[in-house]
Amino acid sequence: MSFPGQQVEKPKDVYGIIFDAGSTGSRIHIFHFISYGPGKQMTLVKDTFREVKPGLSAYAANIDKAAKSLIGMLDEAKMIVPIDLRHSCPIALKATAGLRLLGPETSEFILTKVHELFKTYPFLMIDNSIEIMSGIDEGVFSWITVNYMLDLLVNNQPTVVALDLGGGSTQLTFVPFNPATLAQAPENFKKNITLFGTNYKLYTHSYLGLGLMSARFQMMDNIPGDPPKLTTPCFNPGITDTLSKEGIKYIVSARPDHNGFEPCYSIAQGLIKKNVQLVPELKDHRIMAFSYFYDRGVDSRLIDPAGGNVTVGNFLEAAKNVCSNHLKDQPYLCMDLTYIYSILHDGYTLPLEKNIQLTKKVKGIEISWALGAMFDVFAKATYYGSSAHLYSPQALPPTSTPHRLFRPPLLPTRSSPPPPPPHTLPPTSTPHRLFPCPPSTPPHRLFPPTSTPHRLFPPHLYSPHALPPTSTPHTLFPPTSPLSHSSAHLSLSLLGLFCPPPSLSSPALLCPPLSLPLRSSAHLSSHDNSLHLSCLPCLHHHHHF
Repeated sequence: MSFPGQQVEKPKDVYGIIFDAGSTGSRIHIFHFISYGPGKQMTLVKDTFREVKPGLSAYAANIDKAAKSLIGMLDEAKMIVPIDLRHSCPIALKATAGLRLLGPETSEFILTKVHELFKTYPFLMIDNSIEIMSGIDEGVFSWITVNYMLDLLVNNQPTVVALDLGGGSTQLTFVPFNPATLAQAPENFKKNITLFGTNYKLYTHSYLGLGLMSARFQMMDNIPGDPPKLTTPCFNPGITDTLSKEGIKYIVSARPDHNGFEPCYSIAQGLIKKNVQLVPELKDHRIMAFSYFYDRGVDSRLIDPAGGNVTVGNFLEAAKNVCSNHLKDQPYLCMDLTYIYSILHDGYTLPLEKNIQLTKKVKGIEISWALGAMFDVFAKATYYGSSAHLYSPQALPPTSTPHRLFRPPLLPTRSSPPPPPPHTLPPTSTPHRLFPCPPSTPPHRLFPPTSTPHRLFPPHLYSPHALPPTSTPHTLFPPTSPLSHSSAHLSLSLLGLFCPPPSLSSPALLCPPLSLPLRSSAHLSSHDNSLHLSCLPCLHHHHHF
């Protein structure tokens, strides 16, 4: 898939690796792109996909085994990525609902082990490349993947709705036709992104705990005992099964009486109506559903493995049929189909005749959030000093935190208040800012967020030879960062902040203490992409700014 652009010049092979650490398994996507230079869109050549089960969250009681479960897929990635491109091949792991539900302490231990493992491989790691992904990002990245693969992100074409049903959560993302949909939606359901030069105002939400596997437990009655039991009206009385959760094995069976579709649907409907926000206009959109939506469509023979179109009513009919004739080899199919029907009809208010496209792949590429996340990782890698040829600043994929160095003009204007003095900067939730940004302006960050604030002030406390230990050097740009930007100007009115570096390949050091305050300035040339820094004597000999 490629986008219209300028004349193709010197195409380059580009690789990237995304691990999808889901609740039911860990998956690797090894992406191979062709890049045609700054400002031009990449062509996706291949997505090599592998999966292992169980997922990382299954190793809560044995954390050392969690990271080791990824070794086989890492070794395969090492074989696929050419030797001369491994150092520039970014790698990232994004965990979803499974680790979110474990709690911060256990999930942090697991991710730390994964980080230690990744460092033993020759791939590019950037800050925050191993993390628990927010539900909003998961939904947005899935929407990007679907619409990118369908070539709908060019020429202002109407985009499709992305419905993703995972094991621990489910996501809905689309561009509303009706302005009232966004106006009436909660703030955490809205997301503005700029993708390939076009702005999109998205309605997006991730319902944590409403994934298919999580919903199963909520649709059962827990009966303590040894072993503990789970009962549900969604099981045939003649069927039993075992189900494990967080290391505990349960015996699953039908309720003593009143089983079948109606009591099963009553439980699913109550769960959905209690938790899902109604979206009336969704019925007017083209909808594409994947993950467990697709899997259960195949299992119930509504579609063949190639994918296809179904109606909401088809899910209802399939659920009633399966609940009346339980399949011993698929004991949960009655429950799953009933739950899916309730999400679509009771949650998203889709009528029975509404058509939905179920798919697993588009043009041979697996549909998931991973491809959208890969664009995000490339954007971060670009500004952290690698893969700079992939994007121009006008064609950055969206991120939950804008990774822009600055947006001219940065200096205060008459309509904006001047920055506070360097020694009295107010605390912010994001400490890596030269100036506080107005509320309507995206953050102008020079540094990625880290757990250790990279404060540049006050300069009189440090000399270049006495910098406090941090996990990241106090540099304007990473030492190996070949910065590329079409046009930008940066002026810093900060006391003794930076001395001119010998070259872009050297860190911009903090100025040593001087008897005379300095006013620093910086200019980024649009002709040769070089950064010019200079220290200018301040007009005031005292600390009056």
